[in-house]
Amino acid sequence: MEGKVENLSKDNKKILIITGGLGGEETEVRHFINIFNTIYPDATIDVVFLYSSKNKDWFLSRNNINFVELGLKRSLNFFAKVFNLAKSILELTKLKIKHDYDVVLSNADPSNLINLTSELIADLFTLKVKNRVIIIRFNGFLSNISLHQTKIYEPIYKILYYITYKSIYRYKNPIATSISNAIKNDIENHGFEKGKIKVIYNPINIEEIQELKKEDLKPYEYVFKNPVLITAGRLTKPKGQWYLI
Repeated sequence: MEGKVENLSKDNKKILIITGGLGGEETEVRHFINIFNTIYPDATIDVVFLYSSKNKDWFLSRNNINFVELGLKRSLNFFAKVFNLAKSILELTKLKIKHDYDVVLSNADPSNLINLTSELIADLFTLKVKNRVIIIRFNGFLSNISLHQTKIYEPIYKILYYITYKSIYRYKNPIATSISNAIKNDIENHGFEKGKIKVIYNPINIEEIQELKKEDLKPYEYVFKNPVLITAGRLTKPKGQWYLI
């Protein structure tokens, strides 16, 4: 991991960010954009949402950002999932060949799988190994994949993931990060090479928080007249709010 991003010149970089656009992913992508803009002030950033964005105006208002929404529909149907995966890989492969990106970052799944698979196909199609930085970020447990996939699709997904991940590592050595040690250990337990995944916690935009804390809380003041438990995240099983309660 050391030296790869740091060795890139800062002039006119082409950066691609791939995300599903669901849950907290959109907020994380905004943090990544701010980080890239700090490192590469003159970069052009393409952001691809596999599904949809709830706050696309934020992205459209940025001069150096090209915003793309594939508009896929989430489904548990096996054939719909295969179609979504195939369409995403095809669209991302075309983008990579056309724009010749210097850095490609994927945030969570299925974006990571699509990033790896499209990278392999792009190199095979062009008969050229593009010397770009590939970053994949794990935000969830592979052991929990059954919560989001059908029984038929789950093993196919895991096998494809394993094959593409191993293949990419043979000649590109992508940067792999996770948001916690627990997720890192889970990923390694599913066959990923130990010591390759770096833990980088989600960034916090202190300046944004300082501004948000100035907002008027009058409509919600009554809530704090009694003891309050505060949790950040969706009310879903993987978030584990029952531990707090």
